[in-house]
Amino acid sequence: MDKVQRIIFRHSIAKTTIVKLYVENVLGAFPQNYPTILNSKETIINKGLIASINYFSPKTSGFNFNASITKLFPDKEDLNYTEISDLVVNSYAGFNFGIRNDYMGPTIGKCKILEDFGVSFYYQFRKGTPYHVPRTKESFEYTPDFNMVNLKLEKGFYLKNRLGINIYFLIENLLNSKNIFYVYPNTGRPDDDGYLSSAAYQTEINQQLDPESYRTLYQMKLQNPQHYDIPRIMRIGCSLSF
Repeated sequence: MDKVQRIIFRHSIAKTTIVKLYVENVLGAFPQNYPTILNSKETIINKGLIASINYFSPKTSGFNFNASITKLFPDKEDLNYTEISDLVVNSYAGFNFGIRNDYMGPTIGKCKILEDFGVSFYYQFRKGTPYHVPRTKESFEYTPDFNMVNLKLEKGFYLKNRLGINIYFLIENLLNSKNIFYVYPNTGRPDDDGYLSSAAYQTEINQQLDPESYRTLYQMKLQNPQHYDIPRIMRIGCSLSF
């Protein structure tokens, strides 16, 4: 199998349909009126493009690589209803020293010290998601872009009766990037909604029983860990095959 045969390129047209929702007040209900969420007859259709390229080694040793990109083309008016990234890139690159006759690493005597040892990187990029800026009619901003790099080292061992053990060391968010999922629309920050620094609310804040404690507790309330992706995490594990 030659190199050209091991490189695969794919592309396709992406199309997603989202049903708009709206709130309707149900009047005359017992024991009282109540609001409910209904599906609108209007739908949002996001069109886009998906492209990918893959390289596969024909042996147990060598490089493997793949990359894909998804690009959507939402209408500006639909940003009121969607909070999804319109550009996502995923990529993977790995190298394995191989086993048996495919081995391509150093040896000490007859010992293939890096047999079935592999190292791989995973990278994802996501463009920030749109959010509406308050007190404006059609102004949108975007959350910060998302970048994630993972590193994985793994070593395979083969025992009797075709039992295989794979030991791996995985580092998620290798660069310890501070990826943000959500920001407060007033400030564009994940840890400040603008209330404590707003001139309009200083009188209200200073009238609290203990203004300093009030500010401290309010700041603690804003520190929501769900606004952020994971920090750097290291994992050690193993898997069995038979």
